Amino acid sequence: MSNDFRFFRFLPMSDAPTPSPLYVKLLGETAQIGWSELERFFAKGVLIWVKSDLDLVSVAEAVANDDKQQVTQWLSAGLIERMQAETAADLAVRDPELRAVVLSPWVCVQERGRGGGHVGQRARQTSAAEMAAWARATRRWRQRLCEPESADP
Repeated sequence: MSNDFRFFRFLPMSDAPTPSPLYVKLLGETAQIGWSELERFFAKGVLIWVKSDLDLVSVAEAVANDDKQQVTQWLSAGLIERMQAETAADLAVRDPELRAVVLSPWVCVQERGRGGGHVGQRARQTSAAEMAAWARATRRWRQRLCEPESADP
């Protein structure tokens, strides 16, 4: 049993927090999108506007995990909000580069460029080599959990 997790010995260590599997999944599902593709979601009232001070993927993770305390803090601070008509009108006129991630029924949206936008900030703090090693380790761990035990000793 101790050999099952031997690959963790080879993972580089750093002070940066390791992203959760959900964070990595949401990061992979985050995409560039134009305002014209988001208008129908605005009409439904399901767009969450994320200010550039926050990491878009961290917000999506908190929403997905139903982290009411964190989401309420961000709402109170004005860092996230259900998209307002003024913001939508501004985006329609300027058509800036946007990033979005879907958490049905919600769509979290953030503008890139203006103020920087922090898409995947936590992942960037971890080196590419660490992320790759972590992803390989996670795949192996999932395979071991899903594979039936063999009859061979």
